[in-house]
Amino acid sequence: MKKRLIDELKKHILICGIGILYYLWVVITNIYIPCVFKMITGLKCPGCGITHMIVSLCRFDFLAAFQSNSLLLVILPIIGIFYLVKKIHYIRYGTKILNGKITHFFEYLLLVLVIIFWIVRNLPLN
Repeated sequence: MKKRLIDELKKHILICGIGILYYLWVVITNIYIPCVFKMITGLKCPGCGITHMIVSLCRFDFLAAFQSNSLLLVILPIIGIFYLVKKIHYIRYGTKILNGKITHFFEYLLLVLVIIFWIVRNLPLN
């Protein structure tokens, strides 16, 4: 259990470090990773605006964060809790999959929400 905990901590520290470096890059240069889907189709994908949302959250500008990617901002705490529960389960028991009807329901619900969000955010509002 201790080895799994240390391995998970190392992995998450590395990911956070990369995220902080990307954040600093964006703040200093104002250059973001472009959305290839939007470049090709002109439509926003479900992930469009995530970087702007995170930068806005770091500045405590919640309105701008909501305008950048409203779905992710709303469901981020739920996803965080779900992720944390899965990681705790892995560290304690050594299994990566938390099976169960609730888990599968939650995953399918998120998928449906993302698809609906993707469609709605691309509807023309005249």
